[in-house]
Amino acid sequence: MGLLMAIGTLAVLYGAQVTVGDQLARTMGLTTFSLFNILFALETADEQRSIFGSLIVENATLIKTTALSVLATVMATELRLFQAILDTTNLNLSQWGICPGAARSIVVVAEAWKLILRFRPGKEPRSEPAPELQPAAQG
Repeated sequence: MGLLMAIGTLAVLYGAQVTVGDQLARTMGLTTFSLFNILFALETADEQRSIFGSLIVENATLIKTTALSVLATVMATELRLFQAILDTTNLNLSQWGICPGAARSIVVVAEAWKLILRFRPGKEPRSEPAPELQPAAQG
């Protein structure tokens, strides 16, 4: 998956650098890579269950951290304070469409892989979610 993330990010960087310049290309690359990582985190929450099922809503921590990550990604490109720190710039609607468009490729690949894993011969799919780790009793 790392290779897919690298290729997708570099493709966006290259395409933007050719058409709109270095600073905007770097901003789009950072945004694309951030969105790749957010979607990868959602996909790796369970190795067999799809993110399109109830997996996400069952995990409050995953929802909160994903929301904070998306907020940080938007703030990095849209707030002047973060633009000054990260040397980023505003993205227009079309540019915002390109970044998640490239990043969603990881969802397609991961979901296809999960489908293969679920129906692979000789391997029983899990019928219930993995058990949550419980803290050790103090005594």
